[in-house]
Amino acid sequence: MLQRILRIATLSILVGTFASCANHHVYRLTDKKYPKTPATQDVKLYANDVTQPYVMLAYINSFEAFNATPDTRRLQLQDLQKRARKLGADAVINVTQLENDITGFKRDEMTPFPSPEQGEWGETFLRGTAIKYATKEEAKAARKQLYKEGHIPGIGRKEYVPGERPSAMKGIGPQI
Repeated sequence: MLQRILRIATLSILVGTFASCANHHVYRLTDKKYPKTPATQDVKLYANDVTQPYVMLAYINSFEAFNATPDTRRLQLQDLQKRARKLGADAVINVTQLENDITGFKRDEMTPFPSPEQGEWGETFLRGTAIKYATKEEAKAARKQLYKEGHIPGIGRKEYVPGERPSAMKGIGPQI
């Protein structure tokens, strides 16, 4: 009986762990669903912002990699495009490389068989913002909603009121 309870508890923990990790690559910013971007349409990648009006759909991450070779970078860029395509995005902006420093168990390279050792290593991944081109009015309304909900980092929830003292505007960020 005790063995059965332990088995069920272990299975529950594993399912919960994997379910919580399942979608760490996409942080949706809107509940609105768009149809997938067709495979014939190119999802552009930009290191900076774009001048066309747009709606932000999600922050997306590529897979993590231990090596930062040109082939790995190409695959990570393709991964960003694939994730953006599933969201119905037209482009990914502000693509940047980030690193995770990890401490824990890793494979001991000094043994001829797989064995763990304690150590540190780094992983690199790419992050960007999936966007959908929109009209100026749609873009402005969507951005205002994101500011209000606090989805855009570093931006306060307070709206600018014309004629207000500058000290009252601290932390608001760029105006829309």
